[in-house]
Amino acid sequence: MKTLKIFLLIMITINLFGEESRFKIANDLLLKKDYDSAIFYYYDIIDNGLESSELYFNLGLCYLQKNEYLVSKQYFEQSHRLKPTKQALNKIQFCNKKTSTFQTPKMFYKEWWINFKNLMSNNSWIYLSFIFISSIIILIMLIHFLKIRVTYILFLLILFNSLLYLVISSKENEKKQTFIKESQKNNFLSN
Repeated sequence: MKTLKIFLLIMITINLFGEESRFKIANDLLLKKDYDSAIFYYYDIIDNGLESSELYFNLGLCYLQKNEYLVSKQYFEQSHRLKPTKQALNKIQFCNKKTSTFQTPKMFYKEWWINFKNLMSNNSWIYLSFIFISSIIILIMLIHFLKIRVTYILFLLILFNSLLYLVISSKENEKKQTFIKESQKNNFLSN
């Protein structure tokens, strides 16, 4: 019985020493900015049933460096639950600021314009514009050949067609801006 207790004590000591060395390896990886590997080691320690405030804080730091603020915040909160520190509280507040989704309200005319542009697809706007251009050409021919006075209708068609061109160009510009942002984001992530 006594040898069993000694054997268990030795095994627990060896296990704790192994976890401590894994924690040191994970911390070294964190300092070397190898966040994915450090996260792997931290999870390995947690999977073995050990936890500490420092472990969760460092795990939060890894996710913070990867700009995964929600996950990072969860680990900082866990760290703060185990051992309340000002440092963990500051990191939680930082993550809250980064994940804030408050947006300033848009002006009514901007909202109206966005809704108007999204009434139809870009191709539909182009087809509609083509119909109005054809109508303008027909009206010009009527005015010229039949000497009919339809200048008011012609003016309205030209005005509406100009509005259509504005919608089409705005939607195209929006697509270009989205493409530019996505390509910049992809370039940044690949570097």
